[in-house]
Amino acid sequence: MGEHPGDLMSLNLNDGINQINFKEILDSRLSSTNQQNLKKFALIWDLALSCLQANPQSRPTLRGVAQLMEKESSHKT
Repeated sequence: MGEHPGDLMSLNLNDGINQINFKEILDSRLSSTNQQNLKKFALIWDLALSCLQANPQSRPTLRGVAQLMEKESSHKT
């Protein structure tokens, strides 16, 4: 039979996925890819990857995710 989707995800998470150049993968038609937007995208990317941890106890809680996003949104310039 096939592999469990979580197994495939674990393999992909360890293949240098954190070394991605966001400017290369973002749609070039976006109106703004300035440094601040790239920083926000990187935060969301890291948060999403942390939610995909194989061990459920290693994943952030929904409350923790909400608090982090609220904290970051209050740092607007």
